[in-house]
Amino acid sequence: MLIAFLAAAAATPAPQPVRVVKAAPVTVATAGKPTPIDVRSWFKADDYPAEAQRAGKEGTVVFEVEVGADGHPTACHIEKSSGTPSLDDATCKIVMEKAHFMPAMVNGKPVASSFTQPTTWRLQGGAPTNGYFAVILDYAKDGGQPACSVVQKGVIDGPTCDQVLSHYGSYGKTEGLTKFVELLSVTLRDAEPYRGETDWGRRYAFTSVDLYLTEDGKSSCVVVA
Repeated sequence: MLIAFLAAAAATPAPQPVRVVKAAPVTVATAGKPTPIDVRSWFKADDYPAEAQRAGKEGTVVFEVEVGADGHPTACHIEKSSGTPSLDDATCKIVMEKAHFMPAMVNGKPVASSFTQPTTWRLQGGAPTNGYFAVILDYAKDGGQPACSVVQKGVIDGPTCDQVLSHYGSYGKTEGLTKFVELLSVTLRDAEPYRGETDWGRRYAFTSVDLYLTEDGKSSCVVVA
C-alpha cells in the first residue's frame, strides 16, 4: 500500500529493489573451524545500503570473521571486495552485530578461530519495501525563507527540497505555518503505515493508493482515498 500524507509535488516512488543474500550454508562442524548459527537470518532486506540501491550496485563480498572461544565475532575483514565500499562495509557491520557461531573445538575445548564465506548482494527490480520519505519545511526562523530537510527510512524516492519549496515555500507567510511536511509512506500488505511525527501538526491533505500484482506479474493501482 502506498500512503501519501500532505502530498504536494507530483512524485511517484520508483519500483524499489530488495536484497537477496545467497550464502553457502555450513551444517557440519569441522575440527578447528567454527560453525555459523542460522547464517541466513543475519541479513535482512532493509540492510541493503541505500546508496548502493540507488546506484544499482550489486556484488559478492568474501569476508573473514575472527571468532572467539565463546562463539562471538571479534573482528571482520574483507578478503575480496564487491567493488562497492558500502556493500563491503555493510557486510562486516552485519556480521559483527548479528553473527553467532558454535566455536571451533580442539582437543574437546572451544578455541578462537576464523570463518570465511562469500555473501552476494543482488537487486530485484519492482519489489517495494517498507519505508518513508519526508521533506520538511521549517518556518520557525524565517517565514519567507524556510529551512528544508529530508528524513528517510528505506529506499523511497520523493520530491526534492527545491520542488517542495517552489510549490509551498510561500505558505509560511500566507498561512502562518510553522512547519510544512510532504510525506510519502510505503507499506506492504496489511502493515501499519508510518503517519509521521506528532510535532508535525495536523494533516492538510491525504492520498491513498493500493497496488496489486496481476496474474501476469504486472502491477496495477487503485486510488482508494
